[in-house]
Amino acid sequence: LSGTLKNFYPLVNTPIDRGFLSKMIDPLLTFPIYIFSLMMIFVFWKDPKKSTAVFAGMSVGLLFYTYWHYWIFTIVVVGLLFGIAILRRENDPIRFRAASYFLGVLTIFSIPYFTNYFLFLGLPGAPDWIQKMGPEYGHYFRFFSVWKYYVLYAILGLSSYIFLKNKSKWLLTVFLAFIVAMFIVWNIQIITGFIIAPDHWYLSSSPVILIIIWSLLYEISKKFNRTAVSIFLFLAIGFLCTKKVVNIIEFLGPSDKALQTSYSTAKPNLYSFDKNLINSSLKSNPGIL
Repeated sequence: LSGTLKNFYPLVNTPIDRGFLSKMIDPLLTFPIYIFSLMMIFVFWKDPKKSTAVFAGMSVGLLFYTYWHYWIFTIVVVGLLFGIAILRRENDPIRFRAASYFLGVLTIFSIPYFTNYFLFLGLPGAPDWIQKMGPEYGHYFRFFSVWKYYVLYAILGLSSYIFLKNKSKWLLTVFLAFIVAMFIVWNIQIITGFIIAPDHWYLSSSPVILIIIWSLLYEISKKFNRTAVSIFLFLAIGFLCTKKVVNIIEFLGPSDKALQTSYSTAKPNLYSFDKNLINSSLKSNPGIL
């Protein structure tokens, strides 16, 4: 709770060296594609027909060539939704037919990706490159490091069910598919036996969590004075933006205290570096290392 409040309180001058969207390749170039694919999944499930299925399949298919964690996460979501379409095919044949188009287009887009992937695995340098990515090996259930997120997912799922079950069943289905996918991707190593950079699952789930939260807040606001709720939300957004601007300004002209706190190294570490590396490893005479 204290960390959340600090993020909204503008006078907390925690220095940061860059904004979230400052990195060019990811997320500045990848995030718009990912957001568009998420949007098309919602559009498709709300209005399942051939055109929305084709566009949704194309947009999700682009994620194969965008970012590894994005396409894994969305493929799990699509798989869950397709499973629901299969179970309801007799009562909702139109959705099942549209989902088949979706999956077909997605499969076509994936063929070049997996072709290159298996060709890459046959290269002599592939094992070395994979090891440099720092994979985690093992068939295990991830719990202690992310149990707080499991609680958050459960709260979001229960809240979605309470507020949407009688108002928007299609939206409830999509939300629950995304929430279940969040649980699955954290533990996908149970099936694959390995996972690369599991901490990057935050990047995949964060936009969806925000969408769910804002949707639920909108439903809750219908039960209260909308003017008061709107003012509260605008103030929260204003505080958050102001906080980030203050952080950036603080970094552009950091105080001595901020530099010492955030960008200093303990003396024992410097002593160890000097003794073990400089004195032991470097040549006594000038040369090329």
